[in-house]
Amino acid sequence: MILHNKKGGLYYSICLLTHLCVSFIILQREETLLAFCAKDETILKFANQL
Repeated sequence: MILHNKKGGLYYSICLLTHLCVSFIILQREETLLAFCAKDETILKFANQL
């Protein structure tokens, strides 16, 4: 899916990355992945403001 709207495309990308990140945590439960996903919280907070 290609979104031409910049905000929509950014939000879609963040949602996709978040979904993949959560999937990795559930499947592997690696502390390093948890730490990696924790870094993305600021990005998600930014996305919620769009």
